[in-house]
Amino acid sequence: VVVVVGGVAVRMDKLSSKQRTMVQQFVGLTGANKETAANCLKIHNWKIEEAANAYFEDSDAYRVAEKGPKVDEAKIAKFFDEYKDDDESIQIDGMMRLCTDLGVDPADIVMLILSYKISAATACVYTKEEFCSGMASLGIESLDGLKAKLPELRTSIDDPSTFREVYLYTFAFAKEKTQKSMDLDTAKGMWGIVFEGRFALLPKWLEFVNDNVKKSIPKDTWNLLLDFSEQIKPDLSNYDDEGAWPCMIDEFVEWFKSS
Repeated sequence: VVVVVGGVAVRMDKLSSKQRTMVQQFVGLTGANKETAANCLKIHNWKIEEAANAYFEDSDAYRVAEKGPKVDEAKIAKFFDEYKDDDESIQIDGMMRLCTDLGVDPADIVMLILSYKISAATACVYTKEEFCSGMASLGIESLDGLKAKLPELRTSIDDPSTFREVYLYTFAFAKEKTQKSMDLDTAKGMWGIVFEGRFALLPKWLEFVNDNVKKSIPKDTWNLLLDFSEQIKPDLSNYDDEGAWPCMIDEFVEWFKSS
């Protein structure tokens, strides 16, 4: 896999062990794909804190799609044209038509995985650049090609590290770009999509949020809920009250134990 950085081709498989570790750390912090992580870190001289801050300030400036098999770019452009709402993007109407033709619900997690794979920056929008470069990276030239790819995309999150990347990506993808936190209703909807069948306490968590939470969801709460879902038993018997959990999770545990 080759990533182009500042006009210089960088081979992912030629990174040092330390650099590969930093790429993984960056992915964990930001939800970016590995190619984007390597790009941003390289630009910022492998200073992970500086790179992460820069990525959060302007993620679009660093996004890189994985180099895929050779494709016919004209066919991909025609595929884009079939669903575009204007010359530069597929928006809600085009997205709904795409989902209908794919035979999937817009709320199906496979559409979120697809958005992650093509490095889409905004929910319900695929820019022409995102769509065309993303389809090229996946080796897809047509609707039939994308249909055939859906099972592979769907099972890709069976890998825990890929699921983590998709989950962390979702925060920046789904929130309003002018806000630091995610709208509460959006967060509840996205939790229902990403955690379905993965978080035993999800129904209780959503009940708690519905009844007790009135504010938007900050990034640390979003991110650490994933750790909570992976590390804490459904009966909460291994929950440490002195652990560094966000207040909302502490309040959920208190509510759960008293209910």
